[in-house]
Amino acid sequence: AGGQATILLEQSAETFVLKPQSGRADEASLNIRVANDRGQGLGDHTLELVRANGTVVETAGRSNNSGFVTAVFTEQRTAELAKEGQLFVRVRDANGLEVLLDKEPLSLSANVNVNRALAIPLQVVPRSVIQTGTVIFQNKEPTPKIRTSLDRLDINDATKKQLREGGVADVEAILETSSEILAKLLGSPEQAETMIAMAKRLLSGGDGDQGLDALGLEPDLRKLVESTGIRTIKELAGANVRVVAKAVGDMALADSLIAKAREFIGFPPSPPVKTGGSIKRKGTA
Repeated sequence: AGGQATILLEQSAETFVLKPQSGRADEASLNIRVANDRGQGLGDHTLELVRANGTVVETAGRSNNSGFVTAVFTEQRTAELAKEGQLFVRVRDANGLEVLLDKEPLSLSANVNVNRALAIPLQVVPRSVIQTGTVIFQNKEPTPKIRTSLDRLDINDATKKQLREGGVADVEAILETSSEILAKLLGSPEQAETMIAMAKRLLSGGDGDQGLDALGLEPDLRKLVESTGIRTIKELAGANVRVVAKAVGDMALADSLIAKAREFIGFPPSPPVKTGGSIKRKGTA
């Protein structure tokens, strides 16, 4: 009594222990175990903290093979979650489908450790289906659809707070939100455009170091671009349009190539160039 207790939950299939996180007094932590109704832990399930209307506030993490998810929130994030009041735990399976929405609310605040065990009912397959059913999928593991935390972006805490308070809880949500709404949240259309570009660049997994062949350019055209010393998509994205135009013989084509490179790595398009004239494509009169 008087100290943090270890919660021992006994199930017919497994016995497991939830150990409260020992963090700083101004932090909150969450310990949740996801299991089926036989007590067997379920891995690769994503836990989200949502408002009563279903809006995602925080992605707590993905369960391990034993079904455990543990999350510790910083002092600032704890304060933000405390302002939210009552939240609910939503569980998604490896396919991203909702399999449980806990009806019991929880509240997070400084020095609060929430321990909870969630049970997902097993789906009973009728014997007739087992005996007469036809196998249409076999030995195919579903691809987990895990959301990407805003912490992966190179943005400050104030911007993260603006996004979260506007219902944009992760990187994927940035691309799912209209540019108009993002502009209102961030203060200007330019900042919204930059944020969208950052999200695309992160989720694409590419940093632009690929060769120009990744853009699908014809060999002759690629050689003309490479004659300027440009070898990678990143270099083309940041190139001077006049330099590229001189090599390929056409200003519009050069502008299109640079735009394609910038789009490939998630950069916003560059402003149009006023030429005051035209550059003829090489080989034309």
